[in-house]
Amino acid sequence: MTDTTASAAAQLIREAAKTRRGMHGKHAAELLDQHGHSEEAEVIRRAVVERSGHLSAKQAADLLDGDNTPKPAKVRHTFRATARHADGTDCTHKISPRGKAVEPGCTGRHDYRASCTCGTWQDTGPTRAALEFSHTSHRSTREA
Repeated sequence: MTDTTASAAAQLIREAAKTRRGMHGKHAAELLDQHGHSEEAEVIRRAVVERSGHLSAKQAADLLDGDNTPKPAKVRHTFRATARHADGTDCTHKISPRGKAVEPGCTGRHDYRASCTCGTWQDTGPTRAALEFSHTSHRSTREA
């Protein structure tokens, strides 16, 4: 695979991706095979396998152009909260609509421990709503 053929193959993928919404790396490899770029198609197929299927046509074109520095994956910022007793243990018991313990042996919910799936944020607070607001602030600063 020479630089000229790789560049031509990358340009072919980019042109096709303009008209096809959501073109996958696998489709880019098929397109290259159809146009006689079998070496480049094999490079893309290997990259698709290495990335567990996560390769867009645009990323495939960048790979052929030599820009194969891995792009940082988008991090999901999903809110997770767990109710806790006053002693810090998790509370999975049923509670009344007013928040009082219904099951015997439960001392009631004292607070909530919340974390983000990105792994960089966690907090505790008396209400879940306050923690959700705090998480929204964390998410907006991270995605900016």
